Amino acid sequence: MLVTFADNDRSKKADESGFNKIGYLTRSGLVIFPRRYRLVRENLSKIVKLPHALFQISEDFGTENVERFFTENFQTLDLFDLGLSAILNNDIAYFINPLKLPCLSPIDNITRGDRWLSLKALVIEGDLLCVFDTKSLFSRIISKVDRGPWSHSALCTMEKTIIEAITSGVCERPLDVYSASHYRVGLYRFRSNVSNKNKKDALEFMRSKIGQPYSYKKALFVGIQKFLHKPRFAPTPNDLAIHPDLDLITYV
Repeated sequence: MLVTFADNDRSKKADESGFNKIGYLTRSGLVIFPRRYRLVRENLSKIVKLPHALFQISEDFGTENVERFFTENFQTLDLFDLGLSAILNNDIAYFINPLKLPCLSPIDNITRGDRWLSLKALVIEGDLLCVFDTKSLFSRIISKVDRGPWSHSALCTMEKTIIEAITSGVCERPLDVYSASHYRVGLYRFRSNVSNKNKKDALEFMRSKIGQPYSYKKALFVGIQKFLHKPRFAPTPNDLAIHPDLDLITYV
């Protein structure tokens, strides 16, 4: 269910209905909605004290999937807006795979190992690999600034290798470099509307960059843009993960 209401947040102007906010009402009675540059959760009992209106989401969306989208993802403003836009534009297909930025709950090494083998077996050329290193302070800083679970991304090849930009430069390495238990990994795949030519072009572009040094200046600039909520000239790992043409296949 969606809730529209009016509060005193001056950063969001009211529309013709007189409401300036729209939020998602979870089954637990929490309303998730944006407040300035962050998402907040408040009890419905507090929201209904304000001028408000409730709207039922069509069952065609699959209410279970919509609930999972808003409660099981690492919710960001960008992801919230994409989900809300899908509902308002009747884009039912968007919620077929509701997990986009999974909350990375702790897992034991055995479970992690089994999931890794399953992920590895599913990899095809053109897939996107998103990574978080639980032992790296640098990885934690990036994911915090990027407001999502991931801190790094790489492209998968037909040979079960990955092409990525690491601190030593752009390189091609075996997929198994991320088999260690301290890595959390998500496998994303482009939807069928993205042509094989576009995927191959992306791979060839990355291959053409192999050997080039890591651009600390570019990474810092993009990070500052994200931190200041400015438009970015290059996508971050979590920007890529929520691209409408990508689906999360599995994660460890």
